[in-house]
Amino acid sequence: MTDEEALFVRSYGDQTILENAFVWRGLPPSTTSPVPPLRFGWTSTTRDLLRRIARKAGDTQKAEGKELPYSDLRAALQARVGGLVLLDSRFTQTDETPLFAATGDKTDIETAAHRSVAAWIQLTLRPWAENLGTDCGDIDALEEKGRRRELFNRLPSPPVPHPANVPDALRSDFRQYADVLLAMVASSLEGVELFEGLGLVHRVLDRDYGNSIAFETWPSSLPGGDDLFSMVAIVSIETRPSSRLPFLVVKAAKRIWCREFPAANRLYGRRRISVRVLAKQSPSRAVTFSVRLEQGLPKTQVNAIVYEASRESGESFVEDLVPLVAPNVSVT
Repeated sequence: MTDEEALFVRSYGDQTILENAFVWRGLPPSTTSPVPPLRFGWTSTTRDLLRRIARKAGDTQKAEGKELPYSDLRAALQARVGGLVLLDSRFTQTDETPLFAATGDKTDIETAAHRSVAAWIQLTLRPWAENLGTDCGDIDALEEKGRRRELFNRLPSPPVPHPANVPDALRSDFRQYADVLLAMVASSLEGVELFEGLGLVHRVLDRDYGNSIAFETWPSSLPGGDDLFSMVAIVSIETRPSSRLPFLVVKAAKRIWCREFPAANRLYGRRRISVRVLAKQSPSRAVTFSVRLEQGLPKTQVNAIVYEASRESGESFVEDLVPLVAPNVSVT
């Protein structure tokens, strides 16, 4: 591990959060309009295939078949799709709601998304289905759709809200204004210094496709101690009963990281731990994935997210994860 990559274990405990709220009155007419986010969802046939795969897995009555292993796909998209703004937590919606939103070239985004799904099918979904003993015909069909680049639909992008057309936040479709506001926030704040003296922030996509985006500083040493900390800024779009205008709510908090992987007795009884891989490049990238625990010790295997994390950082996570944690790649 070099100074350019690092794993940090999050320390849970009391924290102080500072919150401010701003009313959004629209983009001034004289301001150059930002690029609205491109939004993508599954095609109807892709949704049908995923539902059948999930149903067959559920019919096995095995615990690991209760839901698709979608967390790996979320992380693969985080690592591959540049300009990612929002990302859904689950990938089996029954309607045409967005799976993710990103800014950038449409072809580049679609190419990266299809490659992410291809890696997920090969390294996570197929081994998961084979372990359950289910038929893989639908997975074969899903893989073929991916080769033909037919997995995603481009969904309409919301308009940029100017003062004359700011939607009524209490009556309008929330996504029609929240997505574009969050895209504007992401493009404006990522890679800038939000906290004096702590360097540039990177975007963290470990939340649901919801109403907020988080930005985090590279971990720094705490004065007089061994632990590390990051300052975190969370920007959310919210409504208030007293106003038809949307609010931008900004929260600042301190995140504490441990210097070493927690001892096995501290994690005994837990089944998984969330691991954040940070790559200090331009811009900094953060990918969050889940690691299985056995008797308090991490057990990584080759799946889509481990593949993407290794690809992003240049490190191998298939071997012992514990020595990688410390001043070097990041665990929550």
